[in-house]
Amino acid sequence: MSLTSIDHPSDRDADLAARIATLKDFHQYYRDCLSEPTNFPTIGNYPLKLLHWVIDRCNTDVPQLADFLGTLPPSGLSPEHQLAMHVAMFTILQANLASHYNNTYPNSTLPPDVIVNIKRGLNRVLELHPAGDYMALNVQMLYRIKEIEEVLALSERFPDIFATYPSLRAIMGFIHAMLGQHAQALGWLEPLAQDPQGRDLPLVGLSLMTSQYFTGQQPDWPMSFASLDSAPDALPQLLEQLPAIEMVEPLAETPRPVVFVACDDNYFMEHARYLAYSLHATNVGKLDLHLHLYSPSPQVLEELTLLRTQLPGLSIGLSLERGPVPAQQPTTYYATARFVRAYQVLQHYRCELCMMDADALFNGDWDDFARGLPANAELALARVEASPFWERIAAGFCYCRPTPLAEQFLAKVSHFILHNLAQDKLIWFTDQIALSACDDHGLRGDAAVHYLDQRTVIDLQHTPHSLCWMVTTKKTGLPLYDQARQRLALRYAA
Repeated sequence: MSLTSIDHPSDRDADLAARIATLKDFHQYYRDCLSEPTNFPTIGNYPLKLLHWVIDRCNTDVPQLADFLGTLPPSGLSPEHQLAMHVAMFTILQANLASHYNNTYPNSTLPPDVIVNIKRGLNRVLELHPAGDYMALNVQMLYRIKEIEEVLALSERFPDIFATYPSLRAIMGFIHAMLGQHAQALGWLEPLAQDPQGRDLPLVGLSLMTSQYFTGQQPDWPMSFASLDSAPDALPQLLEQLPAIEMVEPLAETPRPVVFVACDDNYFMEHARYLAYSLHATNVGKLDLHLHLYSPSPQVLEELTLLRTQLPGLSIGLSLERGPVPAQQPTTYYATARFVRAYQVLQHYRCELCMMDADALFNGDWDDFARGLPANAELALARVEASPFWERIAAGFCYCRPTPLAEQFLAKVSHFILHNLAQDKLIWFTDQIALSACDDHGLRGDAAVHYLDQRTVIDLQHTPHSLCWMVTTKKTGLPLYDQARQRLALRYAA
């Protein structure tokens, strides 16, 4: 029995084909997190730790697997079943080449011959032992290697198999939500959301939230969208529930655009200092800096005083907040509350404001960037097309002019964040969900909003002509970025 020999329909709608192509460009994370095998037929007398080793997405060590299998006693399974298990394990290791941990191929796409070999292995497994668990494994590995069309075709051919496995339902819900087929997505996702185990699968809540929003519903889980349809009259009261913002050393004047950065002690010492160095090295006299610090230690405040001495000509303003973090996860609060604090700082300064991640470096000239903005642009947002709705507007860079539209946008974003904070619904993507939802709900089609190519202001590849270099979860081991930090340290920190 072969699940991977289905011909691709030749008459697919062009728009759908374009959407599928965009979906394939999504970060590999969105395939990895849904493609870890959760079901496996019995492995007989083989040790369970062998299976755990095989399905580890970091692992591609085929010779070591061969050595392991050569030292094990008989599995006790039928010859066909044992061979199917061996082929499945080797095929998983091949598919692990596609995982984020290993994928260094152009456009993160495996070479065609590797994909062919993986599909041959999956077919062989099913020929030898056509168990439901292997069918589910087949779908998950096809999804991991970007064979979206085959996964969709298989869901139509074998609906009972997909309905049986929550992991496959989650894959289908995510795919349909990202393709804009929201009615189909809800059909897969709503039963999962009602299942205590299914709702905890990766992306189920975010995909459900997306499809509910685009079908005119008001999502309430994992985040509430209720604030989108209400005036921000409750914002002042919600702001009072946060630790008070203290404008300790505000900028005396703001003739230049102000870069706004918020961080805790660790991010200040590890990242924000280097951002300040890079700003001075590339744009002194063109930009000012405002730091918002979460419960800073005396050491950090001393370092800030030193920073002003090290960077003559760069004006640095300071605000801070102290006291208990009003959320269960401090890091999530820090990442999210910065947009609320940026709104308050914009109200204080009434100037051009550029919000940035702390773990970033200026690389280009601000004047060149500013000349590239349309004259009527009041708000510039970094938009990422190949991403889920909840990451469509990237949180790493946001520029606004002191206009009612920009202030109202940040007020709406702040209201969204604080409404969810009050309900204990902060999650890691909260800031990007707030930006993306408020952009779609309130700004769609407004000529005063300019969408930036993310690569020019959130450059993760560290190319020569971008304005800002940034990093993701991997902070070190990036040669160009690390070398730039070393040069800055030699220039300023010696």
